Amino acid sequence: MRLIFLAILLLSGCASASLTVDRPLAAPLREVSLRIEGSDKVNEEQQAHLCTLLTSSLSKTGVAVRPEDSRGITLAGRIERYSPGNQSLRWLFGLFGAGGGAIESTWRVVDSAGKEIGSCRVDGSIHMGPGGGYFDVVLGKVGQRLGEFLSGSK
Repeated sequence: MRLIFLAILLLSGCASASLTVDRPLAAPLREVSLRIEGSDKVNEEQQAHLCTLLTSSLSKTGVAVRPEDSRGITLAGRIERYSPGNQSLRWLFGLFGAGGGAIESTWRVVDSAGKEIGSCRVDGSIHMGPGGGYFDVVLGKVGQRLGEFLSGSK
C-alpha cells in the first residue's frame, strides 16, 4: 500500500503556486497587457519564456493578454526569485528536497493613467515529479493563480 501511495505521489508531481491578494480588484478583468519588469533575477530568455507561459495560462482562465504597447489596464510583475532548480536532482533525490525550483513574484494591476488598482503576490515551487518534474508546470500554475486574481475568483 505504501508503494502505491509513493508511486502516485511521484507521478502526480509536487508543483504548486500560492496566491496572496494584497489589494483586491474592484471588478473582474477580462483583458490586460502583460509586463514583466526588468530584474537581475531573470534573464531575457527566461523572461520571454515566462511571458509565453503566463499568456497561455491567463487565456485558459478567460483573461486575454493584449500587446504591451496598447492602452488600457496592465498587469506588471516583478520577479524576486527565479530558480528552476535541477530536474535531474529532483528526479534522483527529490524526496529528500534536492533540486527544488521556485519562483517568487509580486504583481500590480495598473490602469491607463498609471494608478495601481490591485496587487498580489504569487509564489510557486516544485520538489519532484515524473522525470524530475518540469519547472514549466510551476510557471503554468503561477499563471492560473494570476488568472484567479484577475477574474475575481480568489
